[in-house]
Amino acid sequence: MRESFGRLNPQPFTESTTLGGQPATLRISHDDGYLKDHHPSAVCDTTLLRSVTSMGQVDEVQMRAEAGDRIADFKLATIAASAGRVEEALTLLRARAEADDRFAAYRLAGLLATQGRVEEAQRVLRARAEADDQFAAYQLADLLATQGRVEELVALLEPLADAGDTNASGRLDFLMAGQGWFQDAYMRLKERADAGDDDAAYWFATLLAKEGRFEELRRRADTADPFAAWRLATLLAEHGHAEELRGRTAAGNGYAGAQLANALEAAGRAEEASEVRQYGLSNERVSVNTTRAPINTRG
Repeated sequence: MRESFGRLNPQPFTESTTLGGQPATLRISHDDGYLKDHHPSAVCDTTLLRSVTSMGQVDEVQMRAEAGDRIADFKLATIAASAGRVEEALTLLRARAEADDRFAAYRLAGLLATQGRVEEAQRVLRARAEADDQFAAYQLADLLATQGRVEELVALLEPLADAGDTNASGRLDFLMAGQGWFQDAYMRLKERADAGDDDAAYWFATLLAKEGRFEELRRRADTADPFAAWRLATLLAEHGHAEELRGRTAAGNGYAGAQLANALEAAGRAEEASEVRQYGLSNERVSVNTTRAPINTRG
C-alpha cells in the first residue's frame, strides 16, 4: 500500500452519490458508444440494431445474433434483462465471455453486480485481469472498493500505476478517497491535473462532482478544463440549476447545452430541445456543438 495512504487516518467522504444516474463506484457497464470507440467495424451494425430494437423488431436482432453478430447478442441480453429475464441475459453474455469476448465479460460482470452477485462478478473480472486485461482490472477495483477491500484494490492498481498507467493511478486515488484517505487523494489528483495529466483531470473532476463541489468545478470549467465542464453540466442538471445551464449554453458551452436539451426534452419541450442541440440559445443559426461527455476510455 502507498506509504502516504498508510500514514493517514481515514477521513469522511460523501457516500452513495450518483454520477449520471449510476453509483460512482459501479461504472462498469459499457454502452454502444464504448463498443463503437473500440470496435470501428461495429458502428453500422450498432446503429441499425438500436433502430430495429426501438421499433420492436426483435426478430431481426435475434437473426443477427444467430449469425454470430456479438453486438446483437449484447442487444438481446439488454432486452432480456430489461424484461426481467436476467438468467437469459446472463446465459447469452456468459457464452460470449467464455468464447473470450472481453466486452461480453464486462457486461456479464456488470449485470451480475447489479443482481447482488458481486463475488461471481469479481471472479469473471479477476480471470481477465490475471490475463493482463487492464479494463477488467479497473472494474474489479471498483467492485473491491464497494466492499471496502482496500489492500486488494491497491495491490491490483498500484503495479499498473507504478508502470506508468495514469488512468490506474487516477482511479486508485479516486477510490482511495472513498475509503477514507480523501485529503491525500485530493491533493495527488489536483497536482497531476494542474500539471496537464488528462487522466488525473478526469478523476479529479469526477471526485469534485461526487463531493458536490460546485465552486471548484466552476473555476476549473471556466479555465478550459473539459472534464470539469462536463461534470459541472451534469451536476447542474441533477440539481435543477436550469438558469446556470442556460447561461453556460448561451456562452457556447456544449456540455451545458447537451444537459439543457435533455432537460427540455424530459419536460416535453422536444422542439426547443432540438433547437438548443442545433443552435444553442443564440438567435444566429450557428451550432454550439452540444458535446457529449468526453470519450471514456478509462473503463
